[in-house]
Amino acid sequence: MKSISALESPSTTSLSFLTPPQVTSKSLKEAKESGIKHVWLQPGSFDEGVMEEVDGLGFETVIAGGRCILVEGEKGLKASARQSKM
Repeated sequence: MKSISALESPSTTSLSFLTPPQVTSKSLKEAKESGIKHVWLQPGSFDEGVMEEVDGLGFETVIAGGRCILVEGEKGLKASARQSKM
């Protein structure tokens, strides 16, 4: 994929950010303009400024911080599943 705006079905796509905060900020704007509704900001992909910005963009779902499934792999996935059942 060359850009977020090139997604075929943005309204049914969720994005997970693993980029530095300045890249995340730019990409969040493009995501919102493209119709993305759900974003996951992985640890290190956001700072205070990004959090202020994401609050103003009006995504339906924003997950920020916490466990990084992409880094922790299967172990993190299982831990997250246990936490969501509590």
